[in-house]
Amino acid sequence: MLESLKAAAERYVGFILRTEEEWNVVASEKPPVSEILFPFTTMGVALMLVASVLGYLLRTAPGSFLLEMLFTAAVYAVPLAVFAVTSRTLASRFGAVRADLAIAVCLYAFSPAWLVSALHVIPVVSFGWLWLTISLVFVSLLFARGSTSVLGIPDRRRSLFIAACLASLVLTMAGAFLLKYLWLLSKEIF
Repeated sequence: MLESLKAAAERYVGFILRTEEEWNVVASEKPPVSEILFPFTTMGVALMLVASVLGYLLRTAPGSFLLEMLFTAAVYAVPLAVFAVTSRTLASRFGAVRADLAIAVCLYAFSPAWLVSALHVIPVVSFGWLWLTISLVFVSLLFARGSTSVLGIPDRRRSLFIAACLASLVLTMAGAFLLKYLWLLSKEIF
């Protein structure tokens, strides 16, 4: 288990420092989704939850701990699920050579969002829009590279594929965050 955690941490570093090389490794490995969910995605979820709990404890405004954790999880889980399903569905329709890796590409491309979630420690509600924007920019860049390197979408359809997949992520993540933001804002005002 320690080896798998180490490998997942190395993959995070690989995506940050050697993005193109890391995507080439993913394409050659063809990892099953279960290997990406644990420990790679699980590490990201753990980071997000720890940072969210610390941010909750540091914030002075009262609120429901359970509801805040559910909202936080929804900001990540729901958009990631929609993003993965959309990408998998569109990859085969757009003629991807390796459409079976679409979910893997989404899970790996989401790694910047997990890393930026460490900013939840900062207990300022409005600061969340900054981490949301940073997350979406880096996820978009990583996904665009992964779609090109791993999936093999035909050149003439690549831009449309990337735009449609990212639109599903941006709309659901921004919508889920807006609900959380309004809920947190109502707790600070009242």
